Amino acid sequence: MATTFTSNYQIKLIGTGLESGTWGTSTNENLKRIEQVLGGNKLAFDVQAPGGNSTYTAGTPDELLWITTDTSDSGAVGSEGRCLFVQFTNAAGATTVRVRGSTSTEYPNRVFFVWNASGETLTFNCNATLGTNTYAVEDGAYAVLATTSSDFYVRNLLSALQIDSLTFPAAADISILDDNAASLDITEGSNSYLKFNTTDSSEAVVVGKTLDIDTATIDVATQATTLSLKENADAAFDIKEDDQSYIECDTQTSGPQVLIGGGAEVVTLNIDTATIDVATQVTDIDIKDDEAEALQIDGSTNMMTFDTQDGAEKVIVPVELEVTGTLDVDGTSNFSAKATFTTGVDIDGAGTMDNTVIGGATHVAGKFSTLEATGLTTIGASATIEGAASDTGYLNFNTDSGTSGYGFRDNEGKVQVKSDSGAWGGIYSANQVSGDGTYELVEISSSWDASTGSVGSHSLGAVPRLYTVYAEAKSGNNGYATGDTCSISSKGDQSGVFATDDEVGLMVRGLNYQLQTKVAGGVDSTYFTPSSSEWKLMAHLWL
Repeated sequence: MATTFTSNYQIKLIGTGLESGTWGTSTNENLKRIEQVLGGNKLAFDVQAPGGNSTYTAGTPDELLWITTDTSDSGAVGSEGRCLFVQFTNAAGATTVRVRGSTSTEYPNRVFFVWNASGETLTFNCNATLGTNTYAVEDGAYAVLATTSSDFYVRNLLSALQIDSLTFPAAADISILDDNAASLDITEGSNSYLKFNTTDSSEAVVVGKTLDIDTATIDVATQATTLSLKENADAAFDIKEDDQSYIECDTQTSGPQVLIGGGAEVVTLNIDTATIDVATQVTDIDIKDDEAEALQIDGSTNMMTFDTQDGAEKVIVPVELEVTGTLDVDGTSNFSAKATFTTGVDIDGAGTMDNTVIGGATHVAGKFSTLEATGLTTIGASATIEGAASDTGYLNFNTDSGTSGYGFRDNEGKVQVKSDSGAWGGIYSANQVSGDGTYELVEISSSWDASTGSVGSHSLGAVPRLYTVYAEAKSGNNGYATGDTCSISSKGDQSGVFATDDEVGLMVRGLNYQLQTKVAGGVDSTYFTPSSSEWKLMAHLWL
């Protein structure tokens, strides 16, 4: 039998009767190779300069043809493929390591330990097709690899590791695959207990079963923490004790809410903080409908109660309400008890006070000691004081309101006054115009003939209590200017003026009416007979 070598580790099989005198040398080399297989190691195996029959080719990816059944003696260059443990170094980029026997087409059966210290990912291959049945060892990682020629596979013998216990005697890191939905999954059959999702932008640790926390404190003080809940679920998150819910998060899109104290018992929300801050958004507090005490604010006594009973909704404040700013009331205010305003009442703007009772049982009991209008320019349709809504425009005193009362009123734009036993009438004032209530200016004659009587009509409807008849110059004459007035005199006593409920006039008998010339003080005036082209006869009348 001729001398041959085993296919995997190149152990020399000496032929019958051969190697006389060298048999011991060959046997010793065989033992060294066996020792190399069982416990040999190669540190710093250079990927780019492997030596022996192994070769390196740069490309995409780079390739290392690793001849593992080189016939080199134990320890010599090329014998690294027989070592149990090999450290790979100095890769230029991601590299495919083609594990081969003595040639590029021979696929060995091997088991070896790998330490990738090359700086790049090494992908081990044992078939003719790149990327098929391979195993990638990341930079810095260790692996126990096995190649099989029967199916051209490279396997990591620790991929499905069955162990009874795992001890870390010192600080340890567990590195898992990046950007993978199940980078690490702790399972029992088909049940996932703990899954590590390293998918970019959605990294998470997924707990698939009940998380039983047997510790007094969960500390998240070292970073901001977000608790994400299931979307569109009525009980997406529920904090419970037995069947009693304390806090339940309802994420239904129709009405998301946080429920406190659901279930059979009432749960008290005890807020032990000085401030409840809702300044970053609009906030609503919804309370129970149609309930006499839908919400109560209590201290040592009841401070405020919200009554939501249908048709009688109100907020009840049984204690003193102190308003230090402006109280803006847009609706109706009903003071069913006494309201005291210690610094006065300022009505500043249009509005109505249409309650027939102010502060007490009658108008007499409720009154303003001082009424100051600070910006209210009209008292008319938009401002009723001391009267019902139909009595707009009246400022009444005592118990009667409207027309039957007394005081002041706005009668279609004319201010009138009335005493308790009188009738409504105008107020005498310098700026009254003819027809303004109780005053009227009458032109008796536009061209006054002083030799005859003259009569004019008025519309006061009653005999005026005060009236005067006078002459008014139409043009300049006898010292008078246009618009000047002059009293009337006569030479004799058979003349006079009169007024009825619809007329006012001047009576003449026998003698002409004359006027006196306008002169300076200290100078005697003379009589003159007025010309109808220069003078007219006028009258002022007041009720």
